Amino acid sequence: MKKWTAVEYDLSKILRDQAKPQHVEIAPGMKLQLVIELDDAAYAKLSKDPTWLQKMQSKANDKSKDSIAKMVAQVKSTDQKAANFNPQQATLFAKDLATTLQKEGENGGKAMAVEIDKLFEDYKKGQSDLTKFRIKSGGKIALSGVGIVLSAVAAAGSHGAATPLAIVSIVRGVVTITQEVTKLALNADQFAKIIQGEIVVLQTFMQKNMQNATVMQRAKQTAKEVGLNVISGALGVETPSLKNCEEHIKVHKVDIAKLEAKSHDLSKSIYKAMDSEESWRKKWEAAKKTLPADKVGKIGIHKEKVEKALHHLLESTIKVNEGIARAQARQEKFEKTLDAMKEGVPAWAGYAKEVTALAVDIGLGMGEVEKVVETVLHVVIESEKAIAELVIDHA
Repeated sequence: MKKWTAVEYDLSKILRDQAKPQHVEIAPGMKLQLVIELDDAAYAKLSKDPTWLQKMQSKANDKSKDSIAKMVAQVKSTDQKAANFNPQQATLFAKDLATTLQKEGENGGKAMAVEIDKLFEDYKKGQSDLTKFRIKSGGKIALSGVGIVLSAVAAAGSHGAATPLAIVSIVRGVVTITQEVTKLALNADQFAKIIQGEIVVLQTFMQKNMQNATVMQRAKQTAKEVGLNVISGALGVETPSLKNCEEHIKVHKVDIAKLEAKSHDLSKSIYKAMDSEESWRKKWEAAKKTLPADKVGKIGIHKEKVEKALHHLLESTIKVNEGIARAQARQEKFEKTLDAMKEGVPAWAGYAKEVTALAVDIGLGMGEVEKVVETVLHVVIESEKAIAELVIDHA
């Protein structure tokens, strides 16, 4: 079998040329490829057939252009907002942009692969020497990473922080998201505790069963058969069993996937808030020229309060992501332990000991984040009211 990179797009060049970013830094080496696996004989024919090559290129372009257009639009959108990012925002948005580009690239790759496989099936109907062959197409994306270059003003931290009204919009959305995140985290912790308890019981049964097995039984049966003999039929539905444990591990995995989705929603809410920033900034700049100095000074005090609140908010989003990472690591260990138990691998005892000693506390951390967000919401709402009285009415 031969792997043939049949189509390749230089995403670095496309994004730079079409988006023309000023603040988003596109690293070289970003590519979107269509890779085809096929027999040498099929490759020898297809790679030299201009009709096939033209059709393949045309189909690939049709199926990839939507995803590439979305990637360009996302870079443009981020670049427009990035002019006023502070360092914390730059880090957050660069990560979110990279995630979006990865997702769109994968979508484009999958669309190309499906279309090219269809094209080959149709094409070989009229080619008797190709009827015995099949191809397998797949999309492949390579991202070298993106960065955000801060302007001198934003880097200095004087005017680069988000404006009060934008922050209020952020926090209002984040309150709802963190409430959902807390519920999901607590649910995941609940199932993690159940799984730990089931593994303890399973461990006891398996050890006892192995000890009671005679030498002859051990010689005739595999470790898997001896270890799971009692568990497979003797335990009821309400009692811990491999099947019950496996189902609970699946639920735990679903909760974590939902947590990841909510974390991504958090980033999206910030994007929406930034859209209102330009309008507010114009009002503020106009108002500064006519407001008395004492009012300008009072607004400055409120801006400082809100900037500190934003800092706490960004720290909280980091805690959410750290909690999700711990939960993902926990899930991997649960799965590894269960697989080892099902296979009778000797290492299962060590895995079981490790997972039963894991701390189950991501819900506690999410609860603390929820309290922080509620406090931040109070601060920014009060600041919004005060600034509205000082500025909006005079704009």
